[in-house]
Amino acid sequence: MSNSEHNNEQHHEPQYREPVMVFIGLIMLTIMTVGFSGITHHALAAVLIALGIACVKGFLVLWYFMHVKYEKPIFKVFISVAFGTFIVIIALLFSDYMTRSL
Repeated sequence: MSNSEHNNEQHHEPQYREPVMVFIGLIMLTIMTVGFSGITHHALAAVLIALGIACVKGFLVLWYFMHVKYEKPIFKVFISVAFGTFIVIIALLFSDYMTRSL
């Protein structure tokens, strides 16, 4: 048995560019959330913008920092179904809230 089998393995350096770029994106989205909350005069528009930005931030955290990017496709399907169900429930709750008389 030779040692050449073990010497063929290459040493992989950790890649920091992608997580750092995602982190910078999250910081920028947080700044955008704070900025839009001060500019927007309509409460509904402010909430919708904040929810949209929060969804993008949640996706970035889920995809990159929770390593869903590297999972099998069936796992991605389960996460998509769960996220879709959540969106439907939020939409139904929002529609109920909007139709109530204050």
